[in-house]
Amino acid sequence: MSASYDRINRNPGYLTISTIRFTASVGITDRLEFGAVLEANRRVLVGRAEQLSFGQQALGLFGNRTPGALPLATERVSGSSRMAQLRFPPAADGILTGAAGYYNLLPFAGLVREGGGIGQVSLALKFRVLSESSGAPIGLAVRSEFDVPIRKGIEYLLLHPTGTADLQFGFDAIGSRNIRDVAGLYWNLGYRHINQPAHVSVVRLADEAPLGFGWNIPRTGRIQFLGETTAEVFFGSHTPNTTFGAEDPIDLTVGFRVGVIPRLSLSAGYRRVLNQFGRDKNGFVVNTAFVSSRK
Repeated sequence: MSASYDRINRNPGYLTISTIRFTASVGITDRLEFGAVLEANRRVLVGRAEQLSFGQQALGLFGNRTPGALPLATERVSGSSRMAQLRFPPAADGILTGAAGYYNLLPFAGLVREGGGIGQVSLALKFRVLSESSGAPIGLAVRSEFDVPIRKGIEYLLLHPTGTADLQFGFDAIGSRNIRDVAGLYWNLGYRHINQPAHVSVVRLADEAPLGFGWNIPRTGRIQFLGETTAEVFFGSHTPNTTFGAEDPIDLTVGFRVGVIPRLSLSAGYRRVLNQFGRDKNGFVVNTAFVSSRK
């Protein structure tokens, strides 16, 4: 089991996203493992509201031009019952661009400058296909994952923009390769189908392919140096979006892990988004993990 706190930055909107997670997993058989993750608290800080559809609504650029006024039907993006087209320049007399402004995994951010609350629960089953300990040249596992939002109400999420308002599900292929005791290499290729917000046509969200590559050096030392590169690749049909930077963010994390006692470890890392601009691109992650002994 583990507990972690991390902070990342995303565009549009210069979003600073901080999340507290609790994770637990248990081996069902030698090959099958069940895991669960709870996002106990997620907080979203909006740095540039004018880059977001709901942010421009908060600024009073739609409807009767008062802060928070709903956009008129002619001001909404095609196919949406709530989300406005961005105005450019971001002023009441700015031209409607035809595109919305939102981050695909937190589409409701912007109406409030800062909001937070409980996030989602993720449930996963991982099956080990190959193992180096059994003589295979690489380790290989497949994992199915279901992400279930705890709060789905649109009005709630506009004030507490902690998720997408509906189920996400998909799978990951996870590979690993040990280089003696010198280093461990890990990679991940996944797919997530992101359902549209329940009960109301607010925004059509793209699917996601999470990608990752990581390493730890030395592989078995009490103190290890860690690195990880991850990418969120969005694809498929979605509401037209203006991202103000690369649509598919890439993060680099570097840090360390220390074995405090035989079954307790502490890790920390500095995280930086590599391909988006604006405000603070610095993030971090800290994690403590405990592994129980097997009888």
